[in-house]
Amino acid sequence: MNFFNWIVPAKIKRQFASAIYEYWITQGTANTMEDDTGVFLSDAYKGNISVYSIIDRIDKMRRQAPMRLYQKKDGKAIEVTDHELNRFLSKVNPETGFNDFVSQVLIYRLICGENFIYAPRLNSGLNAGKAAELRVLPASDVEIIEGTPLDPVRGYRMENSTISQEFPKADVIHQKLFDPLWYRNNTLHGMSPIVAANKTVSRLNEA
Repeated sequence: MNFFNWIVPAKIKRQFASAIYEYWITQGTANTMEDDTGVFLSDAYKGNISVYSIIDRIDKMRRQAPMRLYQKKDGKAIEVTDHELNRFLSKVNPETGFNDFVSQVLIYRLICGENFIYAPRLNSGLNAGKAAELRVLPASDVEIIEGTPLDPVRGYRMENSTISQEFPKADVIHQKLFDPLWYRNNTLHGMSPIVAANKTVSRLNEA
């Protein structure tokens, strides 16, 4: 009889075999990142050169195609240069240029699986009801305020150590990647691509 089989109880052997198998299927990664968008931003985007390089490459590639405003007329696309929307192609708010705005939207979408754009509307004047500016909200800090089954989103709330503010549903544009397990996760949020790459990114971080 093998000495190991004789001295080690069967339960311990099963636990040991399970631990070895888990270590093998994760290729040596003992711990994966917490399934949290804030962790994904700090450990995957800011803490992993491979993830950062891929997203930076995507962002640089999209900058090669300048954004323009076109109107379709008689089956042809005609560039429009005198529309009020063109002002956003320069700056979306007093502090943020258009290219930086798109970069923020893209990074949050690729890391968090969603982005939130705050578009406060004018209450009076000739432009009442139109968006005055656009601001990207930090996706990791935005909570969706649930409503009813027929109207699932009541509003949005941004909560962190420095701010707590609610936003009307009509003033926020929420873009998200599809989460096929939304019914299991009971969430209105999008699914981060890092969820699928968690083991690989965690292994790179540990290395």
